[in-house]
Amino acid sequence: MENPRSFENIRKGLFKMKILMKSALAVILFSGIAAVNGADVYMSLDGAGSKDGSSLENSLSFKGDEASLQKAWDSLAPGSTLFLDGGEYPAKQLIVKADGKNEKELRKISGKAKDGKLPVFTGDWGKNDKDKGFTVFKIAKGSTWWAIENFEIVKCKIGVEIENPGNVSFGRIENISMKEMREGVIITGGATVLNPEIGSHDILIRNCRVEKYTKRGFRFKDGCYNITVENCYADAGGKEWATEAFHMGFSSQGGSEGVSDHDITFINCEARNNYWDAGEGYWNADGFCAERNSYNLTYIGCSAFDNTDGGWDLKTLNPLLIGCVALRNKKDFRFWSAEPGTVMVRCLGAYAFKRGGNSEETGLWTTGKVFAYKCSFVDNPYSIVFNNWHVTPEQEKNMKVLLEDCIATFSDSQKDTIARLDNVNSVIWAPGGRAGEAPGYANPEQGRKLFDVGKSFDSVELGPSKGYNSCWKNENLLEFGRKKQPLITLDGKRLPAASIMLFKDKNPSGWYMSGWKGCDMQIVKDAGKESSSCLALTSKGAGGAGYQTKRREAVVDLNSREKAKWVLQLGIKGAAGQNYNELKIRALNMNEEIKTKEVPLKVKLDGSVSDWQEVRIPLSDFLEDSKEEFDSFSGFSIRTAGEFKSPLLIDQVTLEPK
Repeated sequence: MENPRSFENIRKGLFKMKILMKSALAVILFSGIAAVNGADVYMSLDGAGSKDGSSLENSLSFKGDEASLQKAWDSLAPGSTLFLDGGEYPAKQLIVKADGKNEKELRKISGKAKDGKLPVFTGDWGKNDKDKGFTVFKIAKGSTWWAIENFEIVKCKIGVEIENPGNVSFGRIENISMKEMREGVIITGGATVLNPEIGSHDILIRNCRVEKYTKRGFRFKDGCYNITVENCYADAGGKEWATEAFHMGFSSQGGSEGVSDHDITFINCEARNNYWDAGEGYWNADGFCAERNSYNLTYIGCSAFDNTDGGWDLKTLNPLLIGCVALRNKKDFRFWSAEPGTVMVRCLGAYAFKRGGNSEETGLWTTGKVFAYKCSFVDNPYSIVFNNWHVTPEQEKNMKVLLEDCIATFSDSQKDTIARLDNVNSVIWAPGGRAGEAPGYANPEQGRKLFDVGKSFDSVELGPSKGYNSCWKNENLLEFGRKKQPLITLDGKRLPAASIMLFKDKNPSGWYMSGWKGCDMQIVKDAGKESSSCLALTSKGAGGAGYQTKRREAVVDLNSREKAKWVLQLGIKGAAGQNYNELKIRALNMNEEIKTKEVPLKVKLDGSVSDWQEVRIPLSDFLEDSKEEFDSFSGFSIRTAGEFKSPLLIDQVTLEPK
């Protein structure tokens, strides 16, 4: 008889409990393949028979012309499938555009195995080509009811990506193997602060693998939701493939302020060998990571091995982990959330290992709150660590780790940490703490080198009553976990009209410097208002330079904020005796219909003042039409009129409400 409490039923229960899919239509989609309404189309490398695409024996020719694959897809009727015969294909991009209204109108492209081999798209992308290449399957913005399945992709920049701005729904990406890529799968949401529901949603990613990548395996961003990621695998390839900063296996990054990824569940996913060498600094590169703009993230039966930073590095609001295993990472589990914090159930963190750089290796690290139930933290140099770097006394006071029915082994140096723990019936081994200090696992040494721990960390002495145990798959842990970590709802509402920091010490993610005609802008260290880093504008003649972003998630969305008259504020510092002549500045925005103009940079730059000066310019001054308003802010540029012997320094750039 099927065990109603089994792991398989826990997985199925995700749908019944509407944890993932709020739409009944999505449940229908993901429970099976859609019925075919229209005529299917068949294609092979050289084509066959009449080449009309009516069957595999009369398949269209992929080689027919450069646009043959796109034409075949575009010809699909709602509810039909484009079948591609197995074999080797030169990689090209396919725009997957679909407008189905229900699951019967789902359009699909599907590889068919030939002599046991699926279709393989092979390109010429290399690991040092971050600015080159293309996406093989690009899902057109706004698409609905679509599926991509049964392909291999090799040496291409990106495997599957949702086109900006996103707004895609009811899709399936299944059985795709990707190797030697920059990124595997990118799910772009396209949500806004006031309209979170328009983000990409109700998407299943299942049985996909990404091996040897330079950036990310699976990326979620810009407010996507109701996503299931099942049986997926990300192996970055370690040091050999760490050509840019930096590897992430499964990454949920959210969007701009107020735009969150949410209700994403990872089931049986695995992340390995994410690597970044920062010398004596902090080595990043995580297996599973999530930024603060995310919530309702759930990880069930997932694993992280041999990453130079976190197995899990989660800043997300309320993560829930069930049956997760982290071995040989610098920080097996790293959690930041303080309210409500993190819940872990039947998880294992062991053999934490630092491959280089600073900071300690640990089974569990937190700067927030963690509730761990029947978890094991064993054979780590530091079993559990409370963050003590750049924290206030109040933050330190609020940090909390509650262990219930857990097993943890501590070194002699961690006696103070043991005293800080809230312990409910947990077993803690410390040197001299009890006779026979060995935890008594079935085969713990196996975990030092293998990836399937099986029963290796089942306690011989305590059985399933304490700590991690392989029996977790037969326990009703999702129901228990949800009682401890309820799902939350965040409604879209306007952000306050408050100061917005654009540059202080470093540029936010997505912001960059550029220059033209002999001008440049760079970040220089220790020259800022507070001896921090600042921007430095150099000029060899009449040109210009800018500080800006073109990333949608990094642009400041002023429409999403309470009404205000915004002012661009920045600190300016020139060198004594250096005349910077007449400089002009322009504010930038992403709306091409709103025309802006340059205005004089009104500050003493004739060499008579060498201290920091504050400049405040209303954004309205930059508008060609005074009746218009800035709906977004994406940076500024400064035009020069001559050569500088010393750079012009710029620091603490903000937008201020007036």
